[in-house]
Amino acid sequence: MAKHLKSKIRNKLVAFILLLVFAFVASIFISQTRQLRAETIEISDLDSQIQTATQKNASLTNKINLAVTDKYKEDVAKNRDGLVFPNELIFVDSFATQ
Repeated sequence: MAKHLKSKIRNKLVAFILLLVFAFVASIFISQTRQLRAETIEISDLDSQIQTATQKNASLTNKINLAVTDKYKEDVAKNRDGLVFPNELIFVDSFATQ
């Protein structure tokens, strides 16, 4: 009878230990799943930032390429600085509102 009682206690102890191990593994799994979700969201946000930066970079590259053209330099000189070519006639609308 003592052997039978020891066997029951041992079986319950093994079951309890297995339950603890299972609970520990489950908690680790849940924790890592949450962390994976958070990192997936962060990666998505970073991808969005990369896409925005790439578009801005392309826009700035286009502006740089435009700024080195003679046409752009001429337009800036005329419109911003009021410069003209030699022998160029300028017509001023005297009725224009100021």
